Amino acid sequence: MTDAQLVAANTLANRVRWLLKETMGAEGELERRQAELTLLRSTDEAYTDERLSVHATEEETARSFVTDSEAGGWMFEYLHLGVLAAVVNGTLYVHGGIINGTCTEAQNIARFGSVPGRSERAPDTHTWVAWLNEWKEQMVAEWDAAPYWVESSAHAYENGLRGAHALFDYIVMGRDNHAKLDSVVAGRHLDGRCMPAYIPATVVERMHASGVRRLVVGHTPHGNCPTVIKQGGPGIEDGCFETIMADTSYSDMSQLDNRGTAASEVCVLADGHVRIHGVLQDSTRLDYTLAPGVGPPDELVGQLEPLAPLLSHRTSAWEEQPPEEPDKSLPNAMRGSPSTDGGDHQRVWKIKSDLRPAPKAARNPSVDAYFGKALLPERGELLLSHVEGFQVSYERMPLAAAHKLFRGEGVDA
Repeated sequence: MTDAQLVAANTLANRVRWLLKETMGAEGELERRQAELTLLRSTDEAYTDERLSVHATEEETARSFVTDSEAGGWMFEYLHLGVLAAVVNGTLYVHGGIINGTCTEAQNIARFGSVPGRSERAPDTHTWVAWLNEWKEQMVAEWDAAPYWVESSAHAYENGLRGAHALFDYIVMGRDNHAKLDSVVAGRHLDGRCMPAYIPATVVERMHASGVRRLVVGHTPHGNCPTVIKQGGPGIEDGCFETIMADTSYSDMSQLDNRGTAASEVCVLADGHVRIHGVLQDSTRLDYTLAPGVGPPDELVGQLEPLAPLLSHRTSAWEEQPPEEPDKSLPNAMRGSPSTDGGDHQRVWKIKSDLRPAPKAARNPSVDAYFGKALLPERGELLLSHVEGFQVSYERMPLAAAHKLFRGEGVDA
């Protein structure tokens, strides 16, 4: 490619398109924004003049991303008003998380209280939140003073020649700095196989001391509806805590936008309850309410299936060749639902009645286990899920059978 060709390709639209795809996982967003602007213009009286085109061009669309982030734009205002963390009624809110599920327990304990530019760790959750937000304000002030690159070169980024450079590193984390920066924006409550990861008990104790017993995050897409992670409480071991992961932007990867028709709402109520409701990608309705804290033992959403390590008859074969129809030899109540979502898989549920719960040491979210994903009230079923990298598997199980399973009683085939 010649220099002239490079210059010709180096348009604002192409740069924005690259940024959206390569740094945000939002391929196609420029085109969707273009369609949105065109639609808005079609109802704007300012564009009734025939000399003005209703159709938004690529360059106009790309420019809108820039102007939205400049003084007077909505993103500019959002950046000034937003915070990195907040505690409301005992619930901590951050974008990504407070651990990285692929790190060691010691590393995740050390992350608690970490704030860029400070050698000391915050002693408690409320101080940590305050320090994080103070640092964010300092960074935004830097950006206000110097929002553009001081130099234009291949080394401008490495030289840090732009206001709020440390905040950019904290949020957009590359391969080299992901492990060294303890970012609540890029935290990840999943293990190396993308199954739910638990917060170390030491960290839970520190949050308990500040009256915090729940964490709500986004950032990491995880299936077709929010994922709840419960640890501790009645019937569950280790520190009592509840994490809600609400990013569902990859709910239906067979669709152009990776989302399809799936949508959910997480309502954190003042009395400590949480209502999660919405629809799956096949329009099945989900609706359930979580009690304050971890809730009673029969609250199955967020719990890990206890029997998986002992189910030797389960192999990966069904993932490669999932059955098109449920096993007709099983009673109706025990048949799995056939796949309806195109890319994800569902299995036939068949558990030997003589199996018993695995010992504590054998319980591992990444050993072929499923977790309670959502309640489907109109079907009287529990939606279960298992994740292996980008392969998400689902199962719908009658509630009566699910309660037996999670009590460790086994299910009669």
